[in-house]
Amino acid sequence: MNRDEILKQYQDLIDSPYGIDGITTGWLPLVSDLLAELKPVLGDSKIISIKEKFGELRVYLDTPNEEACKIIDRYTEKSSKTCEYCGAEASVKNLDCWLVCLCDPCLKFQKESRCDMFMDETDPDITMIEIPQIYDGGLFYYNTRTKRWKPRILDLCVTHISTIHEFLKSQ
Repeated sequence: MNRDEILKQYQDLIDSPYGIDGITTGWLPLVSDLLAELKPVLGDSKIISIKEKFGELRVYLDTPNEEACKIIDRYTEKSSKTCEYCGAEASVKNLDCWLVCLCDPCLKFQKESRCDMFMDETDPDITMIEIPQIYDGGLFYYNTRTKRWKPRILDLCVTHISTIHEFLKSQ
């Protein structure tokens, strides 16, 4: 079941503007099974957040009940053994100071694809600048040689580029 099918089938359970957007493909079957088990026990309660945190699936309810919490705990445990990206057997690992649940091939791919995400702060061509309007403590690196910006925070959206330009013009 894909993300849209899950949301359509269980839209009455989820009361969040983000739905299940933060869930990667490997965990979609877990989320689908979780929602199927939760549906009969939630009653009037709603799911206010479903996300990944510290390499595990997290589900938050507006009014939790004991039975629902037991189901959520079981799926949290399953998620810590399931690759977020491909669904294979995995374990929680440290990836550049982020806890993620990945199988070895997906971890290798993530490490290789992130190698350009961080810049060496000791490089004389690197200037660090803080732009709090974008993200609390939003730190960026600017390489004066390559004229490229890199966010220090991995999940920073590219949509904030115009804010960076506006900030720089005001300086």
